[in-house]
Amino acid sequence: ARMGFTVLVPSQRAQASSEGRYVGMGWLERNDLLGWIHAIVAGDEQARILLYGGSMGASTVMMAAGDPRLPRNVVAAVAESGYASARSEFIDAARGMFHLPRFLAAICVDAAGLVCKYRAGYDFADASCVRSLRHTVIPMLFIHGGDDRMVSPRSLDVNYAACSSLDRTRLLVPGAGHMESSATDPKTYWRTYEGFVKRVFGL
Repeated sequence: ARMGFTVLVPSQRAQASSEGRYVGMGWLERNDLLGWIHAIVAGDEQARILLYGGSMGASTVMMAAGDPRLPRNVVAAVAESGYASARSEFIDAARGMFHLPRFLAAICVDAAGLVCKYRAGYDFADASCVRSLRHTVIPMLFIHGGDDRMVSPRSLDVNYAACSSLDRTRLLVPGAGHMESSATDPKTYWRTYEGFVKRVFGL
């Protein structure tokens, strides 16, 4: 907002006051985000849009950024502390919580994914930022905390490497936990963030 943008901050489905029964790990939510984008464009055909998402919101943004339905009005996107794929995230969580070997954790997660497919309409394997980023052409800024214990900092490199955009930037903030990059090193964070936005928007 301090850079002159009009800001829209919707709550994702099944969270806060939003409707919905099941969380979609970004895969279902990308459709909601695209709906908001199209609503903005319908009201202003000249709108120039920046997407920002943190944590699961980052994954929503990454999946929307690679969607062929994304309007040209979307100029760039920022993804902070986003995972690479829901399946790999759940496998890592199962290994850490239940001390399972990877193959057994994968079996459990895939079984849960089948239940999710039946109940919520999507499989965990569907929610893949990596797959979506391979089709991304808009400028992307990836941010992650170096001490993130919720979403491994490895996701930063995985997502960055998967992104097909010719204009991509990454920032790893040493010592920062999950979604704590701006608080840990505000100078570097905002210099990188604002520098990226000013450059791609020509401000």
